[in-house]
Amino acid sequence: MNIREHIFQLFKALLPLSFIFVLIALLGHRKVISTASNLHYVLYGGAVVLLIGTHFFFRNNQLIARIVKAAFLLLILLNLIASLPLFNIQQLFQPTQIFLMYAVGLTGSLLILFDHSNPILHHLENAELANWQGNKWFWPVIVFGITLLAFGLRFWHLDLLDSYRDEDHHISSVHSLFNNGYFEYTRGKLVTYCAAFFIWIAGAETYYEYLYWGRVPSTIFGALATIPIFYLGAKINRTTGLLAALLWASSPWAIGVCKNIREHSYYIAIILAFLLVFLYLLEAVTNFKKENLTKIITCSIAIMGLMIYAFFIDWLSTMKLSGVLFAAFTMAYAIVHFDLIWPILKRHKWLIVVFIGFFIAFLLLSNRSKFMNYVQVRDIRWSNTFFLPSANMPMHWWYHLLANNFLVYFLLIVGIIGAFLQKKRYFFMVLIVFSVMVLAYYFFFDRYYAPKYIFYVLPFFILLIASSLTFIGQLIFSYQDRLVRTVSLLTLVPLLFGIFSIQTIVESIVRPLRTANQGLATTGLVHQDKSPALDLLRTYNVKERENMKLISSIYEHIIYHEFPEIECIDKYNYKDPNRFKEVETIMNNNKSGFMILDSHRNGLWRKGYSREKNARFTIGNAYVTLISNKNNCQVYRWNTNVLANENKLEIADSLLYKTEFVVNMTRPFALSFWLKADKKDAGIPFLLGNTEENGVLVRTEKGGYTFDYGIHKKGNLAKTGMVNDGKWHHIVLYQYGGARGSYFGLYVDGKKMPLAKIPIHKSNDKDILLLRDYKGKLQDMRLYYDVLESTEILSIKNTGRMKQGEKIESESLFSTIPLQIPKNNASTPEP
Repeated sequence: MNIREHIFQLFKALLPLSFIFVLIALLGHRKVISTASNLHYVLYGGAVVLLIGTHFFFRNNQLIARIVKAAFLLLILLNLIASLPLFNIQQLFQPTQIFLMYAVGLTGSLLILFDHSNPILHHLENAELANWQGNKWFWPVIVFGITLLAFGLRFWHLDLLDSYRDEDHHISSVHSLFNNGYFEYTRGKLVTYCAAFFIWIAGAETYYEYLYWGRVPSTIFGALATIPIFYLGAKINRTTGLLAALLWASSPWAIGVCKNIREHSYYIAIILAFLLVFLYLLEAVTNFKKENLTKIITCSIAIMGLMIYAFFIDWLSTMKLSGVLFAAFTMAYAIVHFDLIWPILKRHKWLIVVFIGFFIAFLLLSNRSKFMNYVQVRDIRWSNTFFLPSANMPMHWWYHLLANNFLVYFLLIVGIIGAFLQKKRYFFMVLIVFSVMVLAYYFFFDRYYAPKYIFYVLPFFILLIASSLTFIGQLIFSYQDRLVRTVSLLTLVPLLFGIFSIQTIVESIVRPLRTANQGLATTGLVHQDKSPALDLLRTYNVKERENMKLISSIYEHIIYHEFPEIECIDKYNYKDPNRFKEVETIMNNNKSGFMILDSHRNGLWRKGYSREKNARFTIGNAYVTLISNKNNCQVYRWNTNVLANENKLEIADSLLYKTEFVVNMTRPFALSFWLKADKKDAGIPFLLGNTEENGVLVRTEKGGYTFDYGIHKKGNLAKTGMVNDGKWHHIVLYQYGGARGSYFGLYVDGKKMPLAKIPIHKSNDKDILLLRDYKGKLQDMRLYYDVLESTEILSIKNTGRMKQGEKIESESLFSTIPLQIPKNNASTPEP
């Protein structure tokens, strides 16, 4: 063996450890890097020295080879034991986990060295499950069964969760399609049409029926992805394909994503199927034969059609990631098959142009994505998605707070070693694609972290894990000693079931965990409960809802679907810096209404409104009350000082000015105003309607005013006391309702006066009439359709500062406009 062969063998043997070492250095999560970071360098350097020494002094020693093989299997089992999410085991193995991982890497690298001179794992291929069954129907039947399992897990508890935001767009589009014949939402039209078909077949009507049946095709596509995953894994070996299909079928993350009306479950199946077509195309081009030309052209047209759809038809969706995947696939295929491709390229130089053309074309297409940029501030969560077993989002089979932080790196080392020993080219293709994709997200994906964006990398991760598990099983079966095989299998099976937890999978479906921001641990998606909003609106009849004014954040689709009589819903855009001014404008222009917001857009993701129990505050001229705060849904009711926004008057008769405003006497209300009069006989400032027609009479009495609701009798009168003393006074007239026997009363300068009873049932709306001969000053009238508490009345009072002989100055909280009466009147308010 010459020096070049020595270097090549050492280089190949060191690749598994080197790959993991670099991977930890680039993408390692904090818990791995902080575990004696300098120790990584020491252990890697020590492994290099031991490997070199063994190569030159012991590479032909069969005894050491057998010892290394036994040590390799033992260390694999010890690493799996250390990965069990049990407190005592974690405490026991925690100080040695890093040593165990490097030890399995070192013994595996030694096996690669020994295998070159004398293959010691020649039984591996014979141990493959594919060779146990010769029946041509065996694998299709098994794959079909796994696909049914995948569908069952996705269909199970399909209606457990309410919709998350993006689902609402598709449901609304289906609703529009059925009612109007078209829809305007352009993203993922395939999803909308498929959901519409199943909703139509089921005859769904309510919003939640739409949601349920609209999710069914998502579960079907998600289950069908099992098939291309199996065939991609079968390129490594069929056992890997089988395990990969099972892991995909049972992945909590994949199950969670496939329970939504969204493109990800659709496009993952489509992209993987087209990757198989593309792989066939690459193989056909590499081994070019004229008789395959038609198939090559057909496959090329199919791939081109997918790219046109992804980048020019549905260019807003995540289908664009297919361009990056195809580029990575082209590069991986060229690297892994270089020894086969290079002689062909030398004979057919036009193939060089083909491969480079494929790669550049896919990269150029991927460049159309507005999120592909070099990232200055990187987010480690992109790599933690796969490399941190204790990450609470998204959830894998092994999720646990006590999960071994080295588990994934250990499994990758084992898989790489097995691929070297068995010369599995397609494993390295998958490894390159997976690594390139994770690095691309970490360094070049310029968008906030969300598991749904990196979901398309999950199948390649699963293929790597499945290949590692397959190799562990093959390693055990390679031992000719039945006792060793039996003991190893009896040890391995419970370990795998402890790590790949069935309980975790089931609980993620029937009792999904939530993260701190209420997102699902399986997917990170936030499923907002819409029932508080619907329950509120159901308490009103159709006529009341027709006149209702609503501001909503994420509830507009379901409200419009369930209550089509509600025509106007203003959108609360939590990303808009002017959102508070827009809400103020809406409230100032409407007497009353409801604002229905969710916690995420109302305080969590952006600054919002108070969520304290029974919170009450002002927005512009509106008085706002939090009337419900359930399941992260806040419902606010507002009543606006409608008099503060207008100053239009008209002459009603020789004594009265009629304003444009009326008071609904059947409802609770509070009428706030300021007055100032120098004489005791200044006159009456205003009336509520015609007293002869069930209005409210205001009369002067001893330098003050008496409010009479229809019968001039003690107990039915509310009195202000002496207020015509040349000073400003703040007065609030309020009632609890218009029914006979209900209470009404006054607050004078914040002090509650004795209550009175309504003697006659009040009905209809009453005009606010200003008397032309009032010899005082009346300003800042505010009407609220609510009964205010004393503290709230004091707050309103204190927003105007009383200055003797001067006007009331309204604070910016209200921005009120004083009522104006023409100057030719004897009573002229402050300018």
